[in-house]
Amino acid sequence: DVLPPWSVYATLQGALFLLSAGALMKAGLKSREVLDVLRGHASPWLALRLDAAGFHVRSGRNLGAALYASGYRFPSLQSAIFLRTAGASRDIADVLHDWGETQMPVALSRIKSLSNGLTLGLGLLIAAFLIYVMFAVTGLTMTLSSQGL
Repeated sequence: DVLPPWSVYATLQGALFLLSAGALMKAGLKSREVLDVLRGHASPWLALRLDAAGFHVRSGRNLGAALYASGYRFPSLQSAIFLRTAGASRDIADVLHDWGETQMPVALSRIKSLSNGLTLGLGLLIAAFLIYVMFAVTGLTMTLSSQGL
């Protein structure tokens, strides 16, 4: 989940989870129901994280503490720590909604930065390859001309 493209997927899924869970909880669903609803449409990667959090919710923890205790650093390590702390003192629905709205621009900014970095890195790699080819062709030409061919 640290290296691209997996980190991009994890970042985006985490931010979308926060917004979706916050909206469902504001609509009146309980933590366990929210996890079950989201689990019904989840990819295997997301389902694993939701199942781990669901285990802790069924054990009596609030959703923020369950996400932290799951050990998956989902939706992100920073988010899990914040939700664990804030969820104990405030209504978790409001916390999820507010934090999700805060984290979506952060997630998109991270993805944009990563995309720019990858574009630059790949551009440099292509330029280096073209320079290599140019030197190889020049060397081959010089070798052939020195042999009189």
